[in-house]
Amino acid sequence: MKREHELIGLFFAIWATSGVICWQLLEAAPPRIKAPPATLIHQGQTLYRVDSPDVHDVDTLTDGVIRLPFGAAVAGRKIRSDFDGWEITRSRQTVQVTDEELAKGRAAKSALEERLATHRLYVAELPKGKDIDPYDRIDAVWYFRSPDGTVESVADWARANKHLRK
Repeated sequence: MKREHELIGLFFAIWATSGVICWQLLEAAPPRIKAPPATLIHQGQTLYRVDSPDVHDVDTLTDGVIRLPFGAAVAGRKIRSDFDGWEITRSRQTVQVTDEELAKGRAAKSALEERLATHRLYVAELPKGKDIDPYDRIDAVWYFRSPDGTVESVADWARANKHLRK
């Protein structure tokens, strides 16, 4: 009988100690940061958040995770914007790429990366519904979402900062 009381006492001591430790861990946990919404409605159009955008140049991502409803995502695909920015390599076959353009392309890429450090990237379907280009890239309209929630067209930003080819 004495042995049973000792075991019960030990059980309660362990249980109470674990409760105190768990409570202290919960109080010490950092506050949860609210994640930005996976989708937005902007001017009647659904925008999808792009996580971990990997910038190739100002108008192309080599990768990014497009967040879709119901926890679904598209990953491992290149994502092309709806505007034509300066090139960063001479690999494009359809245009003559000069040294001046390469310098503008590197500056534009850097500017986009800086902007993405403070703004979220969202994408929307093209108005025409053509979502895959001949190079198997996802074609989309790009938007920035600022920390205060303001939504801005990346094409307008690129145009204003002279990052467009035309």
